[in-house]
Amino acid sequence: MGRLEYDDSAFLYFGTGICTSFLLPLSWLYMRALMDDGDSASKLEKARTSIEREKLVILEKDKKDRRATKSMRVRGFLLFIGWVFVAYLYLQSGTGAQIEQWNPFTILGVENDAGNAQVKKAYRKLTLKYHPDRQLNKSPDEVAYAGMMFEKVRKAHEVLTDEDAKRNFDEFGNPDGRQSMEVGIGLPNFLLRKENHNLVLLIYLLILVVVIPGLVVRWYSNSKLYGDKLILNDSYSMFAYIIDKNIELKHVVEVLALAAEFRDLSGDTPLDMACLMSIKERLVSEGKMSGTYMEKIKKNKYFDKWPGCARANILIHSYLNRETDTLTSNLKHDLEIILTKSKYLIAAMLDIAITSRSVPMLETIVKFDQHLSQALWFDDSPLCQLPHFTKALAKFASERGNRTLTVGEYIAEGPLTELGGLRKGFTSLNNAQRQDVEVAMTILPNVKIDVKFGVVANENADGTVDFEEGICEGDICTAVIEITRLNMSKDGHCGPVHAPYMHYNKNDEWQVLFMKHGEAVSFTSVTVKGEGKIIREKIQFPTKNFVEVGTTKFDFITLSTSYVGFDHKETVSLSVKAAGTFKALGVHEEDLALDNEPTLFDEIYGAKVQDSDSDFADSDDEKENPSNNIRLRKKTAQKDSLAVDDDADDKKNN
Repeated sequence: MGRLEYDDSAFLYFGTGICTSFLLPLSWLYMRALMDDGDSASKLEKARTSIEREKLVILEKDKKDRRATKSMRVRGFLLFIGWVFVAYLYLQSGTGAQIEQWNPFTILGVENDAGNAQVKKAYRKLTLKYHPDRQLNKSPDEVAYAGMMFEKVRKAHEVLTDEDAKRNFDEFGNPDGRQSMEVGIGLPNFLLRKENHNLVLLIYLLILVVVIPGLVVRWYSNSKLYGDKLILNDSYSMFAYIIDKNIELKHVVEVLALAAEFRDLSGDTPLDMACLMSIKERLVSEGKMSGTYMEKIKKNKYFDKWPGCARANILIHSYLNRETDTLTSNLKHDLEIILTKSKYLIAAMLDIAITSRSVPMLETIVKFDQHLSQALWFDDSPLCQLPHFTKALAKFASERGNRTLTVGEYIAEGPLTELGGLRKGFTSLNNAQRQDVEVAMTILPNVKIDVKFGVVANENADGTVDFEEGICEGDICTAVIEITRLNMSKDGHCGPVHAPYMHYNKNDEWQVLFMKHGEAVSFTSVTVKGEGKIIREKIQFPTKNFVEVGTTKFDFITLSTSYVGFDHKETVSLSVKAAGTFKALGVHEEDLALDNEPTLFDEIYGAKVQDSDSDFADSDDEKENPSNNIRLRKKTAQKDSLAVDDDADDKKNN
């Protein structure tokens, strides 16, 4: 039977290993955060315009400031204490006495292959040295040591001169033969002491009954608060309650501000409140912020209930009007939190809109995402997306007689179009600013959008598809949306979105809405994204019970999620013919082989049993209408196909 013992030395090694396994990943994450914050040079080199460089400099400064925050200091201090504790355990583990294995040859000081004569000689020498009669004038410690060694020498001599004891030692490592197994547990010995039993039991019960259940309950309670994408369920509920198909673009700001994530924003010092009130009064007086809220918000007094959401509403309005320079440091930090979380909150709004399938609602949410990405108020000219373009300059630059150019038309004129010497709008900019504008005009989307319908015959390796000759009733139709970027960089990448006011990098994406022509309910909504020159997405739908025989028009609305003024709407006609118009209904050879295989019924009973009275007989409808019998249709189609092949061979031979 094995014997278990608590081992202090093993506990030190075990504790060192456990602490190290926790400290290593935590230290790596901490160092990664520090290294990421300090990597400024490579990020600044990626800036394509001067305002992008200013954004990166500001973000870099913010990151360096965050190194000195209380949370980072506390994390560093705790990690330091943890590593000091590990070092202490490691040093303590080396101070314990090592297990000494009893060896008679070592005690007598002879080789392992020594004979009886050498053993006896060493025995006589050591017994004379440690004999009690020779320890009379020595200290008590020396006497005790001599007595211990005298017994060891005697025991070693007995083992090496007794054949059975020596054989047991050679085979089992012990002169007494096989011993019971001893297993050490990596726990300290004080747990076994009688005076500590009550304390150990109390700690055990606290951990088992209080700490562990408490942690589980807290984790479960927190997990219930969140839905998909780590968004609070209260935010989903609020969005679902407020957003409807009649929502206006300017009111989406209020909906976003009411997210549950913003209820506890911290900017509530007297200086912060004075700054917010000043901004609100100015924006309301200039007509850039509504003085009244939506009916549902006003009725339930949400902003009075959650002051943090009211602050978020003002901060988002100040951001969209590019008036954030006057914000205090606390308010700028709150705005950074809002913009960082807005990416996921807008995605939640879009999920709700997709579920409702309302085209106006979908367009409104995506357009809000556009304006938020570019920090652009809803009445401002899309040309304000270009660097250094003020509202006055954008208005002046886009005027062409009695019409106003769209941002796409303005970019299409080219960077050096002669309009009175320099391109209109460039005259008030210096050379560096003009260069920024020209670079930005190559970044803003210049795309060609194609939509093709058909029945897929083959999918190629490059992502393209080959369609069959036509579309018949009952076919599965595929709409391929293909977006071609005409202004790619030399390395073949489109790069991140040019959004110098946004607090995170954003990739270029397009939201495509698919609906019947003139209707306000979409069949589906897909996101088209990718890094290549050509990006594609497919939408499949059945023609049966969905599209009537003849010509049907569909609308495809392609919305950029990051840029204002580049939306595209295309109407495509789909022509569906009656079944069998383009090709006969043939049967594949594998299907015929399957059809001729014996069924489970045949295998059980050994033969096909099917008469007029059988439950397996064809119905009257199948007898009267052969087209209803699948097996008969397959055989008929096979005969027709063989007949066509024979006719073709006869003509060829003639």
